[in-house]
Amino acid sequence: MREAETAAGSKFYEISGLPDLESTNDEDLPQLYRETVAAGWVEADGSWLLKKFRDEYHGSKSHFTDRTGYEAAVNGRSIPVAGFPPPDENAQRLATRGLTFARRALETLPREAPPVTAYISVSRAVYDDSVMEGNVTFCADHENEPPYTTDLDSFQAGVAAIRSAPRAIGPDGGPTA
Repeated sequence: MREAETAAGSKFYEISGLPDLESTNDEDLPQLYRETVAAGWVEADGSWLLKKFRDEYHGSKSHFTDRTGYEAAVNGRSIPVAGFPPPDENAQRLATRGLTFARRALETLPREAPPVTAYISVSRAVYDDSVMEGNVTFCADHENEPPYTTDLDSFQAGVAAIRSAPRAIGPDGGPTA
């Protein structure tokens, strides 16, 4: 089985202080993220959504021009900072928490799901540059739709991406060896 593909813009390393994208810390995942991973994924009209986030989303799919935008809105959440040290010390923990959640959520994708990319961002808050903030969102690959982004350095935030490994499905609907 192929492993997930990871990439990050140079700003991600600079802002987060992480040496690589392998950092994870399951003990640091907040209850919201644990519940979200446990609830799994659902396919709705061609969109791949985290079930818990879909159930809590109040927007309308009709406001989006494509599935990618809808998925980004439904599947996007800020990274909770509760219990973190002062702002200048928490960028690394924000990034690690986002990477951990992204990996755990991608591991629960159903076999029939297309590849899904998790985007993790860390930045100083626009309203107060002494505050660090982070976000995670997930978007599936869709035919005839561009990806959420192709340039991880095009954002003011530091952005990393983890793309799930393609899943091979045999003629009987089960996994192939």
